[in-house]
Amino acid sequence: MEMSLIIMRKIVMMFILVLIGYICARVGMIDAQTNKRLSSLSLKLVTPMLILSSYQTDFSDHIIRNLGLSFILAIVGFAVQIPLGIFLIRKKNNPDYQIERLSLIFANCGYFGIPLVESLYGAEGAIYITAAITLFNLLIWTVGDAIMSGKVSLKSILCGMMTPVSASVVLGAVLLLLRIRLPELIMEPVRSVAAMNTPFAMIVAGATLAGTNVFACLKDRRIYWVMLCKMLLIPACAAIVLTRIPMEPMLVLIPVLTAASPTAAACPMFAVLYDKNAPYASQMFGVTTLVSIVTIPLIFTLATVLM
Repeated sequence: MEMSLIIMRKIVMMFILVLIGYICARVGMIDAQTNKRLSSLSLKLVTPMLILSSYQTDFSDHIIRNLGLSFILAIVGFAVQIPLGIFLIRKKNNPDYQIERLSLIFANCGYFGIPLVESLYGAEGAIYITAAITLFNLLIWTVGDAIMSGKVSLKSILCGMMTPVSASVVLGAVLLLLRIRLPELIMEPVRSVAAMNTPFAMIVAGATLAGTNVFACLKDRRIYWVMLCKMLLIPACAAIVLTRIPMEPMLVLIPVLTAASPTAAACPMFAVLYDKNAPYASQMFGVTTLVSIVTIPLIFTLATVLM
């Protein structure tokens, strides 16, 4: 229960930052172009710096072993999410089925997952969540691309592997394995940029919400089913499966938290890229972000009870 309260407190703090971003967009301080640039800066600089700084820790067999196990658990988590997302959303009489499937499968494990995990488990937890983030970047450009376009290409696979986040994971892991610690002259600015991750991400999320008519979509009964599946049903199934695996609680709870995170900010971007219903995708992002303040602590509590 104490951990659930910590999560709720962290989410409330994150929503205050989201509100700041929302207000800034509403009063004209952040326009659509500025928000796009801030989002790019967050994904290509701030998050990679956070990942790199997390890997700058003392080498230990314990960390290497747990990192390997985290990749296994992340694979199991996506193995639950992907077929469920496809099964729960049917094509028939649903022109937006691709957006809904993408929204169910891919969670905001970077923007939401990293701050939550870091608040609970510190820098070590941030290392382990990179497993889910790495798989996310690979799968969003393979499975995600296949969902939206109906085909998989070599180019999409390479795009999934060649991202700043993936590069920072590889670089950080290599430095850790070789037991190379970067000098403090380098690490101090790296940590300073890394500390911007949560404020940056939440302000971008708030500015994105400002351009979305979230409350208008609540008149659509369809969105309640999608929201129920994304925020409760799929993460609950992931929690049930993952908690059956005999591993230490932190390793199990991290992929549960990532599965319980709201729809990824990449989903509206993919909707624009593939000429789909981008406003609907943005509404999905907005609604799931708003309800996560209640659903994430519920899923986390369920997982701890099941363990």
